[in-house]
Amino acid sequence: MAEPLPWCVAALRSRTEPGLSRALTALRRWHTRNPKGAEGFRARGGVKPLLELLGPPWKGRTVELALSVLGNVCAEKGCRGEARRCGGVGRLVILLSSPGPESVWNRAARALANLALEPDGARDVLEAGAVPLLVTLTSTCTTPECLHSASRALRILAASPSSRATLCRAGALRAVASRLATLPPTHPACTSVTRALRHLTEPPATSLDDAVPALGTLTQLAAAPQRDRRRPALAAIANLLPAAALRPALGCVGAAGGGDEGGDEDVMRRVGFGVVMVRLAAMLVVAIVGLAAAMALAAMLVVAIVGLGVAMALAAMLVVMVGLAVVTVGFGGAHGGLAAMLVVAKRVGVAQWVAPCWRWP
Repeated sequence: MAEPLPWCVAALRSRTEPGLSRALTALRRWHTRNPKGAEGFRARGGVKPLLELLGPPWKGRTVELALSVLGNVCAEKGCRGEARRCGGVGRLVILLSSPGPESVWNRAARALANLALEPDGARDVLEAGAVPLLVTLTSTCTTPECLHSASRALRILAASPSSRATLCRAGALRAVASRLATLPPTHPACTSVTRALRHLTEPPATSLDDAVPALGTLTQLAAAPQRDRRRPALAAIANLLPAAALRPALGCVGAAGGGDEGGDEDVMRRVGFGVVMVRLAAMLVVAIVGLAAAMALAAMLVVAIVGLGVAMALAAMLVVMVGLAVVTVGFGGAHGGLAAMLVVAKRVGVAQWVAPCWRWP
């Protein structure tokens, strides 16, 4: 049976053992694993005494437990605001910059990522100087868990164009790309690093040349059978294609079937075909439903003419016309959607790679 929440908060305030370790363990395992529990923890005033445990002198196990609890509670919006008001961002940045085991840096990066989920929190994290520390951690950490936390923090911080520019100036894109180049496609953190690379290359992005080291790994991931590995890699490659200087490099690592003019055909076919199929499926569902409705209503029309008189027949005819209109809109929408996508592809300079998708079965 877990210790009650009020007792745990009181133990945090007392900061005495063995009650403190028991309280942190109970909070981590039971009381803060969902937004409702985190809200109750905040309502009892637990955020501030929890943050005070992160200040010097640091005690290894206590700090790790406190960081785990902080990462849990910062999944709730109110706790994020309370933690920022109580100086949580600054305390976490100090922990990242201090000597310590990688497990502490891992948990600190996770908590910082959660605190950055809103624009105000991301601004606080950027202004506190966390970016160079996260970039260094991404480049040097040795455990998959720490690499996941560091790359996730960079991904969340890259939510806006201005923050992406700040991250790229600090070397985040080059660090993420270089680290991805060293990972095998089956590495546990490979997907997290790829997602960070995708967000860092979202337009309008700068310094896309910094992504060159990752092109080989991206190409391997783009052909992976697992969807969670394939999709972020394809999206990252699509982000890089507007940079004409990178197309020959993509061709050299096998993402393309030709040179400068025909480069990236294989990858772009995957991207284009996936987008086209989603749009076609949506439009054809509308068309099929409309056709079925039209057939059913045609049968009603026959019945109405035979047995229910002219007025009912006219009403049924009107309903049939509506059904046929739905069919027309469905097929017309599919054709118009494909045409519009071809125009967009032409404008961004990849029509020659996307156009072959229209002929695919």
